[in-house]
Amino acid sequence: MADFLRPEARAALNRWREAVIGLCIMAVSLQFAWGASGGRRGLAFAVALVGLAILVEGIRRARLPRDGGGAGVVEIDERQITYFGPDGGGAVSVEGLRRIEARPTGKGRFLWVFHGETGTSLAVPSNAEGALRIFDALSVLKGLDIDAVIAASQARGHHVHVVWERERQRLH
Repeated sequence: MADFLRPEARAALNRWREAVIGLCIMAVSLQFAWGASGGRRGLAFAVALVGLAILVEGIRRARLPRDGGGAGVVEIDERQITYFGPDGGGAVSVEGLRRIEARPTGKGRFLWVFHGETGTSLAVPSNAEGALRIFDALSVLKGLDIDAVIAASQARGHHVHVVWERERQRLH
């Protein structure tokens, strides 16, 4: 069975699996809702909404650049992003972030640039081993712009995409 599909086709299916699962959940529950009535119809529509949410998130994740093949390794441990690269590395705490940028580097890749409150910066290639886990670590940040990350991965120029910035505290 493993040789039934070419490796490229298997990789594409694997990349879009979350979106396909969401689409299947949505289709089955809408089919069920068509023939149901009352509370069962409402439950089927609720499940269809869950399927829609999975579909949307699956499409979003499938559009992101793939993990691995780049320089260095990323580790995430208790909201701390650590990068071990060939020319150094560093660590930054998610709670201590001031600004996050995505800088295009070409060929569907970009560079994460994390700016800490203490003035420290950490640059991490988007294709470093384990870099996809950065999205999970950053999911706690209110206002994180995933669409800006996708735009950076598809951009050809050197425009800096601000993905997130901490709100400044106002003194009263």
